[in-house]
Amino acid sequence: ILFNLLGNAIKFTDAGSVSVHVRRSPSIDKPGALRFEVRDTGVGIPESARKHLFERFVQADSSTSRTFGGTGLGLAICRQLTELMDGTIGFESQVGRGTVFHVDLVLDPAEEGEQQADDSAGPEGDAQRSLDILVAEDHPVNQRLLLAVLGTLGHRVTLATTGIEAVRSAR
Repeated sequence: ILFNLLGNAIKFTDAGSVSVHVRRSPSIDKPGALRFEVRDTGVGIPESARKHLFERFVQADSSTSRTFGGTGLGLAICRQLTELMDGTIGFESQVGRGTVFHVDLVLDPAEEGEQQADDSAGPEGDAQRSLDILVAEDHPVNQRLLLAVLGTLGHRVTLATTGIEAVRSAR
């Protein structure tokens, strides 16, 4: 999901910045609820394209695939994967100013008896617990990015580079 959202953000940002933010989910009040945000200062998404953006084979306009490449499947797949994990995905955008995509997921906290970090102030001053997080990602850049972000937040990360490795680690 993050790989696709980051790829889109980079693709549609000629100048400016692309950033990833991870924090407690403001829309889900459960332990382990995180919001992943991918922000860019790119072209933005026209109002006319927003309603159907998560549908298959839909792009912002007909010139998008000629200019930037792609099939229009990425966001539809992101939505399906997010829903399979009982999460939500959405976005805010301003044409000419950029877009913020956000994904809210509940990640299982550590089981009773497992080592847990004490509550500490997070980047926004909220008390935050350290989580054990399994990251399944085969792209080295994404691996480094996720390890850095989650490590900075105090989480313990297990990295799996294949689906089979992820299933083995999850057991």
